[in-house]
Amino acid sequence: MNRRFTRAMAILLALLFLLTAAVSCKKNEGGDDTTASEPVTDVVDSGTESDSGIRYDADGYQMDKLPEDLDFNGKEVRIFAHPQAYNEFEIEIEQINSSVLNNAVHRRNLKTEARTGAKLVFIMETVSEDQSYTSQLENLQSGPDACTIFSTYSRTASELMIKGYTADLTEMDYIDFSAPWWSQALVEKASIYDQIHFCSGDISPMLFAQTFTVFYNKNMVEEYVNIEDYDAESLYDMVYDKTWTIDNMIKMCKGVGYNTDNTKDENDIYGFTVNVINQDGFYQAAGLNVLAYNDDGSVRVSDDMSSAKADSLVKKLVDFYNSPDAMCNEQYLDGSQLVPSAAWEKGNSMFYMGIVKHATNYQTLGLDFGILPVPKWDVEQENYYSISGFAYAMWSIARSAKEEDADISAAVLECLASESYRTVAPALYTTVLQEQTSNSAADYEMWNTIKASVTIEGGRCFDSNLETLGWSIFRNAIMKRTGDYMSFYATYADKLSGNVASMNIIMATLDEVYGG
Repeated sequence: MNRRFTRAMAILLALLFLLTAAVSCKKNEGGDDTTASEPVTDVVDSGTESDSGIRYDADGYQMDKLPEDLDFNGKEVRIFAHPQAYNEFEIEIEQINSSVLNNAVHRRNLKTEARTGAKLVFIMETVSEDQSYTSQLENLQSGPDACTIFSTYSRTASELMIKGYTADLTEMDYIDFSAPWWSQALVEKASIYDQIHFCSGDISPMLFAQTFTVFYNKNMVEEYVNIEDYDAESLYDMVYDKTWTIDNMIKMCKGVGYNTDNTKDENDIYGFTVNVINQDGFYQAAGLNVLAYNDDGSVRVSDDMSSAKADSLVKKLVDFYNSPDAMCNEQYLDGSQLVPSAAWEKGNSMFYMGIVKHATNYQTLGLDFGILPVPKWDVEQENYYSISGFAYAMWSIARSAKEEDADISAAVLECLASESYRTVAPALYTTVLQEQTSNSAADYEMWNTIKASVTIEGGRCFDSNLETLGWSIFRNAIMKRTGDYMSFYATYADKLSGNVASMNIIMATLDEVYGG
């Protein structure tokens, strides 16, 4: 009874959010009068204070602890930014009202400038075949064009760390990693020697827009699934009852597959489809990690990588993909291979695992769908875990920044993240999902459940240092349809362990080599 009452209250609060969002969207239809040249007057919310001393604004969002009298006197904070699919950085005037999300990012930037007294200057990476983000960054380490904040493609962040370009953020004033706008999983699973050199969360809407989710075709679920067999009233109920597991999803798909010509393609019917680059999510969703920690804060290869559970997971998925009920392409997409997403887009797949931001495409195709977290391993597993695709931003502060500049940069980072949590994150839902699904309070509650499940794990964060082995071993085992995962893993185990050991050695001497 308590659980259902709590969920009912959550749905009521979600409904209130949707009503507020609807009013906001109505106002934006006529254009937001705010421009880059106008002052922002609603910067500091009066808020309320809880017994723990944490302040909340009028909408119930937690507020940051930045001093209200911050004033960096118009000091420029130069940010070297890697462009993303969503504009997370500087919004051109003509783009402000093109979407609720653009408007929110624009206001976040203005409020950050108003609250800190700093001037944000975004230096966008120039994409070039012969010059990477890292090589361009080398020219921005000192001099009048030096950047003190780096915002890079997630896979590049650890490369910057190893090369000594980034500072330990745990040593910075102002940044509060216990706050909800920072990814707690990143703090817990992607530090090394207790140092954190890059961070993400609400400050990067792409982190959540790239989240792996299981889309479901509502019409096909109604046709093929007797939800009462799972002691639930809906798929959403299964998620909250913690019975949305890999085995139950596979069971729902059994017998759904229908092939007309003995060759799998997008014209056949499937219970489940996934492009091979997205099925990485099953590994972390099962509660498995690539890296673990030693007592001194150094990292090691997790025992999960060679566990019976990992072996069982691979066998379970390979058997599933070899059945007529599921399709996962065996090769990387090169134009000649099967594209499982095409079956979903044609309405021929009951479940499809992809990334959240593609919801906008599926709505235009007339699909009636909902979203679910990636299923967990079993009912005993406490939490759901979802991962994000790589195309989101990690933020760092330059090691070369002078102490004063580092302090200003830290305050700016905290303010950008905090304002994103209250402004950009709700706008992301409005942009990507609110107009795409049935737009109910239950859908919004499910989105928050998925968002809360997002985990950032060291095997993916330290990707460049691990030579992709943090994800490619599991992916390739599936892609090659191996029946012997243990032997398959063993061929890469020494190389993976060697890469981890090398990373530990470099990080242990980082301050000595590059200065603290």
